[in-house]
Amino acid sequence: MNLQDLGFRQFFLSQLEDFAKEFPNIARIYRVDRGVASGLGAMGSISIKITKEEHSLVVGDFCIVEGNADDSHYNLKRILDRSSYLRRMRPGQQKPQGIAANIDNMFIVTAMNEEFKLSRVERYLIAAKDSGADPILVLTKQDLCMDEAAFDQKLESMSSALPTFKINSLTGEGIENLQGYLGKGQTIALIGSSGVGKSTLTNYLTDSRQQVTQELSFFAKGKHTTTARELFATHTGALIIDTPGMKEIAPVMTESTISDIFDEIESLATQCRFSNCSHETEPGCAIQKAIKSGQLTERRLKNFQKLQREQRRTHDKGYQAAEKKRWKSITKSMRKFKREQS
Repeated sequence: MNLQDLGFRQFFLSQLEDFAKEFPNIARIYRVDRGVASGLGAMGSISIKITKEEHSLVVGDFCIVEGNADDSHYNLKRILDRSSYLRRMRPGQQKPQGIAANIDNMFIVTAMNEEFKLSRVERYLIAAKDSGADPILVLTKQDLCMDEAAFDQKLESMSSALPTFKINSLTGEGIENLQGYLGKGQTIALIGSSGVGKSTLTNYLTDSRQQVTQELSFFAKGKHTTTARELFATHTGALIIDTPGMKEIAPVMTESTISDIFDEIESLATQCRFSNCSHETEPGCAIQKAIKSGQLTERRLKNFQKLQREQRRTHDKGYQAAEKKRWKSITKSMRKFKREQS
């Protein structure tokens, strides 16, 4: 595969400082393990030593390496700026964890059974918005859906602008509708919970058994299969990154990314009688009016508010200070109450 087949384009080419020296030493990362990364480029498949300081390297990155074919490992010289970057927050950590880079499209994969949750999909959409990749909703296991009409009604309450496709990765039914996103050199990341069919879809698209799948177990609950992020070439020439299943994802959120995913709520809020409306019991609340009319679901409003609180807890120092003061007051009142009761 040449660099163009690997997704290399003008965006990356313009970053080269010395074309003659750097272009032959460009590699795309297809797997990252502890202390070593695997890359592919003009020099073929290579191993690249990575130090603790270079731990930000992720699958999908383009980088410049130095060394020669006689070395067992090349050295990482520079990571090229990313066109997109999928990342998430980890509990107890301030710095986001990188998942994949230079993605064109993100397939949000979820099963049409009890695993499906709109609130989780909305979190994935925020992650896609933060990354810069275009989200596509891929629905698997259609045969396990008890009421498809009711399922479709749920989807309509979310975002009508989100491209949505129903597929069967075992038979290939519906996968032809994804071909527009699987062009040569295009990079797709699969993201979703364990057991929803990401590895099965990867197998189908790569015509291989590189990803080991497991049969669906009792009560339609899938088993975890993928244990590491890895990039594969599909039979259409597209590149696909399968990620380990994540039951929940903590996306990197800003007020802007949340507003973009819940734009209809933001629009309705401007129509409320009071500018500081909490959208609960105030008279003239346009959002509560929309819920009563069926234009908006209460679930979507609650998730919007939950994500806003989560974002403020993480990033808004004023909100953090107010919350600390509030809980300090509650603790003080509880201690006083205990003393009075004793």
